[in-house]
Amino acid sequence: MNISFSSRTAQFLIRIFLIVSISLNNYTTPTTVAQVFIDDTIDNIFKENIQFTKACSVPAHIPTELKNVFYQATQNIPCNLLQTLERVEIFEDNTKTLPRAMANARILKVRKDAINDKEIVNVLIHELGHVVDLGGLQGTYSPETNNISAFHDGALQFYNNDLSLLFYKISWTPKSPRADSNRLDFVGGYAQYDMFEDFAESFLLYIRHGKYFKALALQNKKLRSKYLFFKYYVFKGKEFETGTIPQNLFVRQWDITRL
Repeated sequence: MNISFSSRTAQFLIRIFLIVSISLNNYTTPTTVAQVFIDDTIDNIFKENIQFTKACSVPAHIPTELKNVFYQATQNIPCNLLQTLERVEIFEDNTKTLPRAMANARILKVRKDAINDKEIVNVLIHELGHVVDLGGLQGTYSPETNNISAFHDGALQFYNNDLSLLFYKISWTPKSPRADSNRLDFVGGYAQYDMFEDFAESFLLYIRHGKYFKALALQNKKLRSKYLFFKYYVFKGKEFETGTIPQNLFVRQWDITRL
């Protein structure tokens, strides 16, 4: 769950259209792919500036009981995209009506009774997706161009050089889903709630269920664009052969943390 306040970073996108033939579990079809093209030089620079060999350092302010699961959750997340995270906190909610966790660019909060949930690592990855979205990819304001975009989260403004806008615009206008979007353009039910949950749920699926996301991308143009966004703009070419592929690719689970 996203909680407002923060900003974002840089932008470039070159699209080319390729006709490819892809086989997956004996399913072969010609597919038009809107593929992000990044030349080898840029790709090599990305790989030099990214850390995948170890989990990110634990923030200075984090409860002891969350250090181990935080370490597990950050194993496959580029550490440079988590630099805005200042603290991790535990909160109590005896009614259990609030989400199990919530985050923005600076703070991640976990509900006390959810710490031992079997999906807690998935929950943290989802929330860290918000940190990446609202902090790691944040844009910067330019007084010369007044580059404020039409996208916002309450009073929080996003700038035109914010990389996350490339993801948002696949399925969203600044106020609502695009008119040409439908439920199959999202990785799950909760991803349809808003552009921020769309990002976080897709981020989680990319890491924990890479095979499934890739299979969805072969069948759906918007999911293909989302998959390629994460592949090139977040993970700099790294893909994950994780999880399994469900038999029915036309059914969406509500909550990816429980997949």
